[in-house]
Amino acid sequence: MRILCLLVDGLMLSGCGTSQTLYVRRAVPPLDSGLATPCPELPDPPQDPADYDEWQIWLQDNVLVAYGECAARHRATVEAWPKNK
Repeated sequence: MRILCLLVDGLMLSGCGTSQTLYVRRAVPPLDSGLATPCPELPDPPQDPADYDEWQIWLQDNVLVAYGECAARHRATVEAWPKNK
């Protein structure tokens, strides 16, 4: 009985040792820590809804700048990953 257990154990160990690796670890590229920072919060919009010039200045100076920063971070994060061909 003891020999049978040793034989089964030996076969199990040799079977696991010669099987192919199912999991292949992917190399994770190093990312800049600045890419993980949250997008800046937008300041409050102008109080006068009828003043088009104030709204345009607010959009150009705040919304578009914040969107550009977030879009640049997103693009850099996506480009850091290796491409599968």
